[in-house]
Amino acid sequence: MGELGEFTDYNEPFIDEEIQKQLHTIVSVILKRIPYVLSVIVKGGFGRGEGSVIISGPRVRPLRDYDIIVVSSKSVPSWVRRKVLEEVHRALSLIHISEPTRPRLISYAVFCLKK
Repeated sequence: MGELGEFTDYNEPFIDEEIQKQLHTIVSVILKRIPYVLSVIVKGGFGRGEGSVIISGPRVRPLRDYDIIVVSSKSVPSWVRRKVLEEVHRALSLIHISEPTRPRLISYAVFCLKK
């Protein structure tokens, strides 16, 4: 079996670079809006290096969503979580974002990009 990419089964640097850019955008918004973040974790397929993508010319889009866990030193108010969702939605042209879980120290959100 050949080499695998960082986020997918494809060993294509341009795929990993595009996924990394999208994740960087999500994390940047999270860190800007929630200054007391301790950790941002990508789980699910992309976190395991098993993410699926659609390649259309130079465009790389995830076939599935990004599962993100945010660990913070204090609870994140719902209005802040909504602001994060709105800003990520605008930045990445998302079709769906799940409402993050209750305002606990660990919050979970799903980000789905348009195909």
